[in-house]
Amino acid sequence: MSAAKRRKRESGRLVRRSAGAPAALPAAQDWPPTPLKSSQRSRLRSLGQPLRPSVTIGRAGMTPSVVSQVRQELRSHVLIKIRLGASAVGSSSKDQARELAQQVDAELVGLVGRALLLYRSPPSAGADDPPLDSE
Repeated sequence: MSAAKRRKRESGRLVRRSAGAPAALPAAQDWPPTPLKSSQRSRLRSLGQPLRPSVTIGRAGMTPSVVSQVRQELRSHVLIKIRLGASAVGSSSKDQARELAQQVDAELVGLVGRALLLYRSPPSAGADDPPLDSE
């Protein structure tokens, strides 16, 4: 294993999952998670703006496979962007975003149109994680 992969693995951010057992998740937090301050939310929105959507929710809505895909993305990245398709069934995009955030134990950072940002704090804050407060 290269030194870079070892450092990433030691910092708690898994680059890829092994073919065996799934990676261990941090202990479940009480819902809702500790709310972010407005300065932290603003910082995360600015970091998330150039991101491309890593998951798209299509016309089938929030299926278990979509929820598992979002969880997998949140294991690799602390901040992800999700696109709600125009033909996604169900309630409004705000309700769908809140429901998804609750299902994956993440914080809903922002919702603009059909694009939403989800943030889940890493199990142990490492040096590679983006600072939330501007210094």
